[in-house]
Amino acid sequence: MMNNSHFEVCSSSIDDVVAAIEGGADRVELCRDLEKDGLTPDYETIRTAVGLARNAGRHFDVMVLVRCRAGGFVYTDEEKALMKRSVAEIISLGADGVVVGSLNPDGTVDSGWVREIVEMAHASGLSVTFHRAFDHVADFSNALEALVSTGVDRVLTAGGSDGAEKGADTLSKLISRAGDRIIVMPGGGVRSSNISYLKKTTGAGEYHSSCRCTSAGGHNVASMEEIRKIAQFLEEDSTDN
Repeated sequence: MMNNSHFEVCSSSIDDVVAAIEGGADRVELCRDLEKDGLTPDYETIRTAVGLARNAGRHFDVMVLVRCRAGGFVYTDEEKALMKRSVAEIISLGADGVVVGSLNPDGTVDSGWVREIVEMAHASGLSVTFHRAFDHVADFSNALEALVSTGVDRVLTAGGSDGAEKGADTLSKLISRAGDRIIVMPGGGVRSSNISYLKKTTGAGEYHSSCRCTSAGGHNVASMEEIRKIAQFLEEDSTDN
């Protein structure tokens, strides 16, 4: 839908996926248990989301989070094997990409495992995002270079801050360093109220937001109105430029 900017909505339910499609987003990052910072969704949810995307009437992608537990991002061999099996299943369900992340105990990127996932995904035409485990690395520049070497397509980050707005200066530097080798996608507290500032400050081409609000029933859901505001801003900004 957009010429230069892409907008991804973090979606923890099928209702969120519908809101993202109807609100004008370009894709979703599908997960569950956002209160735990997101875990791998069940396979039926993935299958349903992919079906909705294929019937959206326009190009719309489904990225799927692969994270087997809450907590840190240093995993055992057994956990990494489990997540690798999840990636294989997600590929078979027709998703457009996977979202993964794994760190070594010293705060460096677990390049060996990440490279295995990238090779699996790319062999089937899926893209790979490295999630906000990146915000916990020991050195951003070294971590970015490590991800470039693995072939990861993009990294989701708040610049090491508790939100993209606070991390905007770091995000700008990362985007400049990345060039066209890897996409750096700001995420964390991205809203219609700060998207203009983030676009101006970072120059990012892709953005990630949960667009959360509390519904009349008290549920934490993606707001179609908020999605539409961000999508419209990015579309108009791309057109103006």
